[in-house]
Amino acid sequence: MKQLADANVAVWMDIGRIAESMDDFERAKTAYEMAIKHNHDNLPAKKALALLYKDKLRSNDKVCGQLPIHLLT
Repeated sequence: MKQLADANVAVWMDIGRIAESMDDFERAKTAYEMAIKHNHDNLPAKKALALLYKDKLRSNDKVCGQLPIHLLT
């Protein structure tokens, strides 16, 4: 079961990176959140989401709200 969860995380991380490269920051955010959902301890996913908020989503007028802290704990 762990192998499947790890594969899910890897796929969601890939989706997030591809979405970022296409400037689709909402889809990237969703993908990183899904990676965290599949593995709460995944530091690369948490870091990617934090950097996405820091660099991209905060400056995007269409996105409002706060960083979902519950996903980072």
